[in-house]
Amino acid sequence: MSASGQLGQSAYAIGQDMSRLQLVLGCLCHRRYDLSVWFLAGHCWMRQLYLAQFYCAYVYGRFLPELGGASAPPLFRFTPTPHRMKFYLSDEQRPFLIEVSALVLQKIQRRLDDTTVTYAPSDDKNWKYGADTRYISSFIEYWRTDYDFRAAERDLNRFSQYKCLVDGIDVHFVHIKGPTPRRTLLLTHGWPGSVYEFYAAATHLTTAGFDLVIPSLPGYGFSARPAKPIGPRRVAALWRMLMVDHLGINRFGVQGGDWGSAVSTWLAQDAPAHVAGLHLNLCSVPTSSDPTVEEGLWRTKLDRMMKAESAYMMEHMTKPQTIALALADNPVGYAAWVLEKFQGWGDTKGDIESRFSKDWLITNLMIHLVNDAVTSMIWMYAGAYQEAKAGGYAPPHVTVPTACALFPAEFWLWPPREAVARHYNVQRWTKMSSGGHFAALEEPEAFAADVAEFFSALPFAA
Repeated sequence: MSASGQLGQSAYAIGQDMSRLQLVLGCLCHRRYDLSVWFLAGHCWMRQLYLAQFYCAYVYGRFLPELGGASAPPLFRFTPTPHRMKFYLSDEQRPFLIEVSALVLQKIQRRLDDTTVTYAPSDDKNWKYGADTRYISSFIEYWRTDYDFRAAERDLNRFSQYKCLVDGIDVHFVHIKGPTPRRTLLLTHGWPGSVYEFYAAATHLTTAGFDLVIPSLPGYGFSARPAKPIGPRRVAALWRMLMVDHLGINRFGVQGGDWGSAVSTWLAQDAPAHVAGLHLNLCSVPTSSDPTVEEGLWRTKLDRMMKAESAYMMEHMTKPQTIALALADNPVGYAAWVLEKFQGWGDTKGDIESRFSKDWLITNLMIHLVNDAVTSMIWMYAGAYQEAKAGGYAPPHVTVPTACALFPAEFWLWPPREAVARHYNVQRWTKMSSGGHFAALEEPEAFAADVAEFFSALPFAA
């Protein structure tokens, strides 16, 4: 046996011993003792063990194949969490349970307790100047005194969740499966939402006979952040790898709004052999060089909307770190930045809580706050901007069957059908009776019914 092979075998043995030791430590460090046990165990010693174990993992993965050839185990991945440490195979989907440390929650609580909401103009009302100061004050008071994150955590955990390392990014996803294999839909959220947007609709879709995969975008919620901004076309490639290479689902339907619309569009265009159909509740297409009268009117209205609503988008695209530094460790500032979008983009008719409860809104905020994801979720805009500058955004040409669900309060105005049909294979065009930008959340039953009816008519076999 070569020297490197001997080194690999020794590292493997050490790794096994350390795994037994960490099992004991994992029990000690389990949830009810929280992170304080790290210090009882000896912080410096634990740190040395941590580094040694990581080194053994590297040596094992680098050299062990010499020992067993094709039968040698694949490279495994070292994954620390706040409560325990485990080894996993690099491409293995790992069950995941949301268990947020009490220390993280206490830090957020301190920020809320120390906050003084700023003043407003004397004529400030009905969100006239953006975030409504009176509403934000009452919202923060409720968050500070009445909100129960542990109850929200239990609700978030009602569906099976997993993590999987996909091309270097640890992707979190909800995977809801029936008792037997069924047709699968891939649902993608956007900003400032999360996988939680789909929870209400998920029950209706599974009842209709579909399995669901609902991933958190990279840098959002419980998914790891990329090293630098990436855009929706790159995410589409990651989703193809997740579905086909890791989950073994070769044919599936895709659905999205907001960033989910862009990701799903690129996935349908770039991997049509795997995509049975595309369902959108938001769509954007370029203006024709010879627009019709209807297209011209749409473009005029869209330009007017952009002047009123796109300032946040330009900031996210061009100076993401500037706004991120202001929001990342500031729950109140982050809430103001996001709640104004839910109020203005949803079918609220001026009353945000007619569509979104305080508890749901706070939980959606917490999903990102507890993961230090406020900054990285903004990066998607910069990634899209960079993809566009690099020439990655030629007008889409989607050949797979496409359905469009037009919710009437969507702030991003829908193009005329003939404009969409130049770029998509439009087979369904549904004008919904109510609902806005957050369609699956606002109208879960109507949303699910439209999605299910469209995909039920499509062949999923390759």
